[in-house]
Amino acid sequence: MPMISLAELQRRIDSGDLSADAAIEKSLEAIGAHDKTIGAFVCRAKTVDAAGAGPLRGIAVGIKDIIDTSDFPTEMGSPIYRGWRPRADAPVVQMLKQAGATIVGKTTTTAFASRDPTATLNPRNGNHTPGGSSSGPRTASRSSPWTVASFAASR
Repeated sequence: MPMISLAELQRRIDSGDLSADAAIEKSLEAIGAHDKTIGAFVCRAKTVDAAGAGPLRGIAVGIKDIIDTSDFPTEMGSPIYRGWRPRADAPVVQMLKQAGATIVGKTTTTAFASRDPTATLNPRNGNHTPGGSSSGPRTASRSSPWTVASFAASR
């Protein structure tokens, strides 16, 4: 099945062919089916409701584990931050939520977005790593026909 672009997903939601909640549910199902193999997510929601409004409603977003989220731990790919919960969202996460995006989890990163590889596997070839500090976000967004948008930037 070919990838569904964000534009196509929004068109389906805007036309009423697909509800924002159904789009999020399909994304969560795809994550559940693929993440066991590729390991793109450090943690993720099992269920979550889509925002009712905004240009990004119905869009599931994974946030790189170096970026603060109040709904999920931010472990920065390091065992010394295991379970650390920020008090507030980073500004970019706040803006995504204000635009209606649904944050569905945190994606893997190398420790402190530096050099050590993660256990994340390339979704196209499991014998290879996607490599780099954005391996989780990159893999999450390419592992399923149901688009999972990823935000990956370093501090």
